[in-house]
Amino acid sequence: MLLLLRMNFYFKNLIFLLILAIWAESLYSQSLKIGEWRSHLNYSKGKKCEEVKDKVYCVSENGFFYVNQPDNSIVALSKTDGFSDNLVQTIEYEPASDLLMIVYTNTFIDLLKGNVITTLPDIYRKSFSGKKTINHVAFYNGNAYISCSFGIVVYNISKNEISESYIEIGNNGSVVEVLSTAFLNDSIFAATSSGILAASLKNPNLLDYRAWSFIISQPCNKLVEFQNTLIADLNGNISSYKNGKWTVFIDSLTNDCQNMEVANDKLTICFTKYIFSYSSDFSFTKYDVSGAKSAIFSKQNKLWIAHPLYGLLKYDNGNYSFLCPNGPYSGNCWDIEVDGNITYIAPGGLTFTGSASYNLDGTFYYQNGIWHNKNFTNDTSLANVFDIIKVAVNPISKEVFLGSFGYGLMLMKNFQITEKFTDVNSSLQKSLENTDKINIRGICFDHKNQLWVSNFGAPKSLSVRKNDGSWTSFNLGGGKNRNIGDLIVDLSDRKWILLPLDGGILVFDETRQQGDQYRMLTKDENNGNLPTERIHSIALDKKGRIWIGSEDGVAVFYNPSAVFTTSGSNASKIWVNNGSESGYLLASEIVTAIAIDGANKKWLGSKNGVWYVTEDGSEIIYHFNKDNSPLPSNNIRDIAIN
Repeated sequence: MLLLLRMNFYFKNLIFLLILAIWAESLYSQSLKIGEWRSHLNYSKGKKCEEVKDKVYCVSENGFFYVNQPDNSIVALSKTDGFSDNLVQTIEYEPASDLLMIVYTNTFIDLLKGNVITTLPDIYRKSFSGKKTINHVAFYNGNAYISCSFGIVVYNISKNEISESYIEIGNNGSVVEVLSTAFLNDSIFAATSSGILAASLKNPNLLDYRAWSFIISQPCNKLVEFQNTLIADLNGNISSYKNGKWTVFIDSLTNDCQNMEVANDKLTICFTKYIFSYSSDFSFTKYDVSGAKSAIFSKQNKLWIAHPLYGLLKYDNGNYSFLCPNGPYSGNCWDIEVDGNITYIAPGGLTFTGSASYNLDGTFYYQNGIWHNKNFTNDTSLANVFDIIKVAVNPISKEVFLGSFGYGLMLMKNFQITEKFTDVNSSLQKSLENTDKINIRGICFDHKNQLWVSNFGAPKSLSVRKNDGSWTSFNLGGGKNRNIGDLIVDLSDRKWILLPLDGGILVFDETRQQGDQYRMLTKDENNGNLPTERIHSIALDKKGRIWIGSEDGVAVFYNPSAVFTTSGSNASKIWVNNGSESGYLLASEIVTAIAIDGANKKWLGSKNGVWYVTEDGSEIIYHFNKDNSPLPSNNIRDIAIN
C-alpha cells in the first residue's frame, strides 16, 4: 500500500508479513499541495462487488473503488478521501435508506450516505477476549445484521445505533462465530461452522440462546434468501431449504464455492472455475470464469465480477471489460529505490525468522503517474524468481539491479531483465544451509560505482562487482559473519553491514594492509557501544555520520573513521529536551527505518509511527501515526527520500 505526501519522503509499512509502502510525492507532481497525501494501492485483487445506484463498488485486498456505469470511469477511494481505513473487509448496500456500509478488517465501520461519511466504531471499541472479526452484513426490515466472530450485532438504521447483540446463542449459551445471516418467513438464519441456527424474529428475546435452534448440523459458510428459498453453502455443497425441507441445489460441483450473492432478482454463485447465474424461475446460465470471488447482475443486466487478478470485470454481450485503477501489482513491498522521477519497488519478503516467503510478485516501478508491473504474468524471465527484496540503481548508467533471496542477482536495462548473476557467472555463492539457493540480503553502490552484495549464508558472504564487470568475493570470518544483511558505505567506502540474525554490525575495509579487514561492533564500550546488538536500520547522513536504529532507540557514530583504531568508534545516544518527557531519542522504540533529507534532517520509523527530527536529533518536529495521518498502520519498516 503506497501513500504519497508531498514532502519528498517515502515510507514503507510492515504489517505482519505484508509490506505496505508509503511515500511522499516528489516535486515533479504538481497535483498535490504541500501536506496533502495520496494513496497508491493495489486494486487488482478484487474480492467483493456491490451496485450502488449508477455505480458498482469493488473491494480489493488493499483498497476499494467504484465504476460509474454510464461511462465506465473509475474512481479510487482511500483514507485520504475521508474514509477511516484502506483495508476493507466487505461492503453492503441498503437501497431504501441509501446506505452503504463499509466494514474494515479491523472491525471499524463507515456509513456512506450520498457524499457524507459517518462512523460506527462500537464493534471496534468493544473489548472482547477472543477473536474479533466481521464476516458479513445483511439488511432486513430497517436493520443491519452484522455477522461477527462472537455472534450477531444489530444496527438500527433510522436510530443510528446498535440496538441489540446476540452473542451467546450457541448450544447451552456458548459463543459461536456467525459467518452470515439470511431471512425467510419472519425468521433469521445464521451460518456457523456447526450448522445453521434459526430463530423467529417475532420472539421478543433473541438474546436468550433458547430462542435459537439448529435446523441442520452441517458446517455452513454462507446463506442467502432467493425467491422465498434459503440457499446454503454447506461446506461447499449448495443446498436449498423451503417449507422445512432440504434438497440438493447444485450437485455437480462440491467444496469450491467462493461466494453467493443476490441482486436485482438474480442469484449468482461463484465457484473456482465457473459462475452460475439463476433467474427468478431458477433457470440458470453458466459462465466459464475462473477465480471469481464475487459476482452480481446490475439493473442494466450486466454481469459484474470481483476477480483476484483483474480487479473488476464487466461482462456484456459476450465481451469482458477490465475495470481497475492503475496501481502496483500487489500491496507487498520490501524495499524502495528512487531515481529521479522513477520509483522502483522490491515486493518480496522474508518471514520473521528470516526465511524465504516465496513471493512471486516480481518488481514494479512508478513513472510519470503510471504503475508498471513485471512478474511471472508478463515476463518469462521472472517465471520462477521468488522474493525480490532489494533494488539498487547504478547512479551513472541507470542500470537497475534486483536482489532475490534465493535466486541471486538480476540486471534490468530499459525495464527488461537482461542478465542473471549466479554462482556460475559471478562470485556469488550458494548458501551453506540451503545449497540450492543464492540468497541476497543487501546491495549498494560505493563511491567508485562498484556494486556490493550481501550474499547471506554463503562461505564468502560479501561480493563486489567492479566497473569492468569482474567479480570478487570476501571471507568475513565464517560463522555468524556469513549471515549478513543490509549494508551501506561510508564516505571512505568502508562497508557497514548489519547482522540480522546474530546481531551487531560488521565493518569491512578491503583496502586495509595491516590488521583485519573487518571489525565486529557490539554493545561493549570502545567496540561500538551499541544500544543493543539488535540493529534494524542504518543510514549515512550528509556530514558522514552513521545513524543506527536499534531495539532501544537511535544512536550515532560521530567519528566512523576511527572504527579500526585501538580506541574504536562508539555510538552515542541522543538526548531530547522535552520538559517532563525528556529522554533519549525514541528510547525503547524498535527503530526500523532511517532516512536523511536534503537538509540533513532525519526521518525515523518504528512500530509506533514516523518521526521527523532536527539535524542533530535533539528536537522532534513531527510524529505521524495512523490516528493523525493517512498511515494505514503504525508499524513502519523503511523510509526512503527523493
